[in-house]
Amino acid sequence: MKPPVSPWRWVRAWVLGGSAVALSAAGHMLGGGHVEPVLLGLLVALASLAAYGWLRTERGLIAIVAAVTVVQGAAHVILGAGHTHGSSSAMLAGHVVAGLALAFLLRRGESRIFAAARRRYLQWQIAVRCALAGLGVPRPQQPRLIAGTATMLTSWFDTDVRGRAPPVAAL
Repeated sequence: MKPPVSPWRWVRAWVLGGSAVALSAAGHMLGGGHVEPVLLGLLVALASLAAYGWLRTERGLIAIVAAVTVVQGAAHVILGAGHTHGSSSAMLAGHVVAGLALAFLLRRGESRIFAAARRRYLQWQIAVRCALAGLGVPRPQQPRLIAGTATMLTSWFDTDVRGRAPPVAAL
């Protein structure tokens, strides 16, 4: 059974489109160019709309690198349409390094979002199956924050302390 389409797909599309266009615009401005706010907004909207159709499923690092490269290249061509400067190796290296860093960060976020969605979907499936079987809904286990302290904390906090104290004197 496949999980339903995420309602966060628009957020993912805006993050991908907006960050790639913003990265390209920042590089363009560092190179001495000028960016019109209306054009920048249109580029973000177009990149986000294109990303929405593409982000139906979880994407890997290579696919995200390709998407960031395409958006950066298109934004660079559109932003540099009226300028006379040529491409340099420093500009290309800057685009490559920044694009790889952005793609790596986007991929990490993508994997965490999908892992959380899979966990929630699995919890929902378990709850529905238990409800259909007439069982009580199980409580989800809380993840332990610090590994290695689980046994120490369990032995201190989860034990019954009534039988471990000296007897109370009778009056």
